[in-house]
Amino acid sequence: MGSLARDHSDPELLGFLKELLEGGSLDRKCEKITRALLEQGPHSLSAEDRVVIEAEVIEPYLADCESCGITPAWQQMLHVYDTGLCAACFDRLEGKQVPTVRPDWMPLVAIDTEDDELSASDDVAVLTPHSS
Repeated sequence: MGSLARDHSDPELLGFLKELLEGGSLDRKCEKITRALLEQGPHSLSAEDRVVIEAEVIEPYLADCESCGITPAWQQMLHVYDTGLCAACFDRLEGKQVPTVRPDWMPLVAIDTEDDELSASDDVAVLTPHSS
């Protein structure tokens, strides 16, 4: 799943690494290399440091949501690692109201039917999201 070609200057990845560092879950070697990356930039890492960042810092925390299967954005990665679920699935399972996220181009179709079978006489309404 990992990649030595990963952009180690990606702000979202750096935020994830900062969160890992602040959480205190990294060993000394990984903490030192992660701190160097955050403070001095990716150019400060040796080839060996890049392997350590990928194999020992990033890779162990990569996880897909066990419910919906998405690979979360970096800012949700630790949540998925800790709970096994993305924030939307976690909230849904906790009983919180979470709006379904879908692209603007994908309309919500409401079908009014009493017999659960679609026929030519059924009323069909296409609801489009309104912009805020």
